[in-house]
This record gives sequence, C-alpha cells and structure tokens, in this order.
Amino acid sequence: MRPIGGIVLGLYADRAGRKAALSLVIALMTFGIFLLAVVPPYAAIGLGAPLIIVFAQLL
Repeated sequence: MRPIGGIVLGLYADRAGRKAALSLVIALMTFGIFLLAVVPPYAAIGLGAPLIIVFAQLL
C-alpha cells in the first residue's frame, strides 16, 4: 500500500498543495485508527470484523 499511497497522495499534493495533502493524510490515519478502536468482535459480526480490521490497517 505504501507505493500506491505515495503515488496517489503525491499527485494530490502536486495539485492541492502540501498543507492539504498533510491534512488528508492525518484524516485518513485518524479514520483508520478509529475503525480499529470501534470494530465489534468476530463473535458479534462474524467475517466482517477481520475484513474491517484489514481495511483499517491498509488505510
């Protein structure tokens, strides 16, 4: 994911500027950590829990 994020966020930073790109990165990291904190356990939602955790870690 690192090279993909570098390409996508690099292109965004070229268009919108460094401050906007940094704000976007911080928002994405905050959302990913929030998802990790609030995801219900496997017993509650089954296969959805590990899928949400993997998505949050990739984010």
